[in-house]
Amino acid sequence: MTPLPPDQQFPELGLPVIEEPPLPNSVRRPRDLLRLVVTIAIAAALLVITALAVTTTSGLEADLIGVVTGLPAALIYIVQFFGGLGLLIIPVAVSIDLVARRRNTQLLTALAAAAIAAFFAVGLRFAIEYLTPGQLLEALTKVKPDGMRTLTLDAALAAIVALLTVAQLAGRSRWQIFSAVIVGSVSTTLVLSSSLTVVAVAESILLGFAVGLISRYAMGSPSERPDGLAIALALRDAGLPLTHLTRLDLESRGRRRYRGVAAENGTTQHYRIHVLDRDQEGAGIAAYLWRQIRVIRPAARPAFLSLRRNFEHESMVTFAAQATGASVRELVAVTEVGVFAATLAYIDPQARPLSELDPAILTDQALDSIWSTVDALHQSRVAHRGLAPSRIQLREDSTAVLTDFRDGEIAASDLALALDTAELLVSLASLVGAERSVQAGVRSVGAQHIASCTSLVQSLSMSDETRALLKSNKGLLKQVQQVMSALSTEEVPEQPPLARFQRRTIISAVGLSVAAYLLISQIGTLDLGKILGQAELSYVAAALILSFMTYVGGTLSLIGFTPAKIRAFPALLAHFAATYYALFAPGVVSAVGVNTSFLQRSGVGAATAVASVGITQVSAVIASLLMVLIFGALAGASPQAVFSPSEGIVIAVGIVVIVVLIGVIIAPIRRYAIRRLRPIFTQGLPRLIDILQNPRALITG
Repeated sequence: MTPLPPDQQFPELGLPVIEEPPLPNSVRRPRDLLRLVVTIAIAAALLVITALAVTTTSGLEADLIGVVTGLPAALIYIVQFFGGLGLLIIPVAVSIDLVARRRNTQLLTALAAAAIAAFFAVGLRFAIEYLTPGQLLEALTKVKPDGMRTLTLDAALAAIVALLTVAQLAGRSRWQIFSAVIVGSVSTTLVLSSSLTVVAVAESILLGFAVGLISRYAMGSPSERPDGLAIALALRDAGLPLTHLTRLDLESRGRRRYRGVAAENGTTQHYRIHVLDRDQEGAGIAAYLWRQIRVIRPAARPAFLSLRRNFEHESMVTFAAQATGASVRELVAVTEVGVFAATLAYIDPQARPLSELDPAILTDQALDSIWSTVDALHQSRVAHRGLAPSRIQLREDSTAVLTDFRDGEIAASDLALALDTAELLVSLASLVGAERSVQAGVRSVGAQHIASCTSLVQSLSMSDETRALLKSNKGLLKQVQQVMSALSTEEVPEQPPLARFQRRTIISAVGLSVAAYLLISQIGTLDLGKILGQAELSYVAAALILSFMTYVGGTLSLIGFTPAKIRAFPALLAHFAATYYALFAPGVVSAVGVNTSFLQRSGVGAATAVASVGITQVSAVIASLLMVLIFGALAGASPQAVFSPSEGIVIAVGIVVIVVLIGVIIAPIRRYAIRRLRPIFTQGLPRLIDILQNPRALITG
């Protein structure tokens, strides 16, 4: 990194010396990914709603067309004229505009996105109309008076939208208005001419927008980040006249960081400058939304999409922390840098983060200073909510300084303050051990308070950096909890559970929704009244009873072939769960996986559980073959016809054999397989032999 050339420094004008590498020409914007997800969700939801309510959407479309056709004919003609003309003008106008702004790469990306969108539209149209006609075709099209159907998607409309998306006309009001008029005119013309339905027009627009967003994110958008000189001039206008500004190599969670120097009253003052770029809006929003779903509100950290909300929140919490008198990094200037960035200037505390220090130099004095600083914040109801080692700094005199309040809260709840305490315990324990960390906390805030936070010492309550530390030290949480549990014999107030939903609950809910949709869409095509009216109730009842008995038989088989004693009703529920899981996985895989997991949760060892489920499956195969032979003989079928495997089964068996042989030949794979299978044979088989010698277990199985 070298200073700018002398002809760009202009020292005679009093401009600061800037040292920074060249800024990137293009950047990937996280907000584009968020928009892409929302676009796909809207397109999918529109298709589902339309497929389930074809008649309703057709009626709404007819009403809309009736309203539009009631307009003056001259106005409709003007709309159609602008639509046709716009399809020719927009590509030329956008190309000229981008070339004039010297954005040749963006122009090529926009043209490529338009071509890709048109290709996808044509390909999807062919697939929907000829390969998979059905409800999707019914939802996107309608039958015209001549008996032909309308098109499912329009390639030209999708291409224009993709082109405009990559061209990025945001902030240019005249271009935006012109583009909106053209797209609206084209859409109206397509609907009035019965070329497309309203739903098909909407899906064409969403397809073009999605392809444009993918292209824009893949190739990057032109960077509009202000350089170091613009940042220094903005800070000078805010009352901080820097003489030197140097870019630091490291970035802090998507932020640019600088080291600034200013000469004030004959002394030199050092600053740390953080720059928030607008193109990073939306970073981390997926993780934030996931935590909002899983974690209760007080435990979820704040996240803001807009640039202004981000730096306003951090500034507010930092100023509140400074007002408490706690030792925090002092914020002295906050300002926007044009419309594409904002900057926060802190006085450099001349300290180093704990993550960069040797844990051996962390004395009890240093630990006490950290705890007293955090306690000063908590006394004023200010929570940091991110007490990871990199945000806690230590001066040479062992006094602590807290930094980075972007996740902080003012007027914090008791739970938020307790979460701070829990994370600080874990962060310090990763450096000095659980015992010293807890004892330091006891010296500062008391054993009762530390003990009350025991239930909050879990990865769900930690910041991203602290969770990363836990991955490399998997036993740390348990160590801290054990030391905390031994602190107080008195009853401590119980903290509320942090998880709103378990991960498996969310996944199960999504799977249930998909299964319900598939089931409803199939049932919707049936005349249930007619089917039930013609059904023989006695046969239905017998079928239900016999179907239920298959679950009972599977449960008895699992109980009989398992050496340990397991409860019958939970085992029956496990078989029902395997049936549900079979909607998304092959039947045998679902049964084996669910039953093995159930046995392990019932206290059966992993090797024995696998062996027990394995022999259960083998017995089921033997019983099935015997039943095929018996009923085949009773039906007069020949064995050759019964056991004639299909070509697909033969190919599948051949592939499995080849894969196994390759695994046996390759030494690393062979050693891995032996290492994984040996416990099953050495631990599980001896116990299963005992079962095979037990007639009662054999009869039950």
